[in-house]
Amino acid sequence: MFEQPELKTALTSIKSVINKRERIPILECVLIDGATITATNLGVTVSYTLTTTGPGAVAINHSELSRLVAAGSRGALVHISPDPARNNVARIDIGDISAPLSTLPAENFPRLSAPGPIAGQWTMPAKYLRQILAACGACVSTDETRETRYCLQGVYFHALGGQLAAVATDGHMLAFRGTDLPWDRADNTEGWIMPTSAVMAAQACFGKRPAGNATNATLTLHDEGDNAGRRVSITCGPWSMTTKIIDGQFPAYYNAVPAICTDPDRCCLFDREAVLGAVIRLGKTMPDRVGCVVLDGAAGTITSSPGGTTTTVTLDGGAGIRSGFNWRYLATVLSGFQCQRIAFSQSGSAEPARFGNPDNLDEVAVVMPMRI
Repeated sequence: MFEQPELKTALTSIKSVINKRERIPILECVLIDGATITATNLGVTVSYTLTTTGPGAVAINHSELSRLVAAGSRGALVHISPDPARNNVARIDIGDISAPLSTLPAENFPRLSAPGPIAGQWTMPAKYLRQILAACGACVSTDETRETRYCLQGVYFHALGGQLAAVATDGHMLAFRGTDLPWDRADNTEGWIMPTSAVMAAQACFGKRPAGNATNATLTLHDEGDNAGRRVSITCGPWSMTTKIIDGQFPAYYNAVPAICTDPDRCCLFDREAVLGAVIRLGKTMPDRVGCVVLDGAAGTITSSPGGTTTTVTLDGGAGIRSGFNWRYLATVLSGFQCQRIAFSQSGSAEPARFGNPDNLDEVAVVMPMRI
């Protein structure tokens, strides 16, 4: 039997792996095997271990099970047992609710092969890893219909300066996060591209309220094994995730990251939340998704284009800055930071703009400007 709140949390955490429009019935199911619930989309597998034990191995439709568990009273015990009178049917009892559930044989549930040897493994605060995935994951390419550079559809983990680093870009914006986690591996060697679906699944498991620093997460990168390709694994508390990677060579992104501009007229500091709020407010006034906001350092304003709506902001320096940016890209990269102030620099109005944490050079974002 399971406790209703814990089972509901587990089903919510793993649902991002399940495609609602999936036409393969077994992939619409979760595998319940004792105390472990598993979901997969053939590329990403997420497992959640509960504190109580359920039935033997059985595959149950995720949507059906989730609806019934959500309908149960909070604190109720959930009993799932096979129906002795019918094949491929189980019965669920939650308090005063009792209903049949269609099942599939557990042996039909697909499983990823065991990963290969460990190439790198790090344990860190769960909140820290979630912030890395959130910041970089927001900058991956999502245009699958036109994107031929599949390597841009994920977060690239690699070695840089003997330490773990992560980066993602869609060609218009880029997010880089360095760490102080040691990795004895040469720079610019082959890394691991974690696909967007896996990044989203991991963020769903972490939850909207990331655990405090007392809760740790373990990131593991696996080399190719005898029967498996390279893998990325994350373990945090009751859940674990394993994913295949995107095969391909990530572009030399470091060539697109501009150096910090030292010209006081071309660089400035500003309050992140104040500018982010101003950009979002202006964005809501524009009907076009590619609307532009113009940052004017001399006037201390941000103006929508088209539209001409203006709001004032406080910039520390940057009197020579007057550049336009897609407001969604600008809001995305600013949302990825956690610091209070942002260091902005741009060598020219047509050059890539660099945004960074002034107290941590390992937190950097780049946005391409728009013509104004």
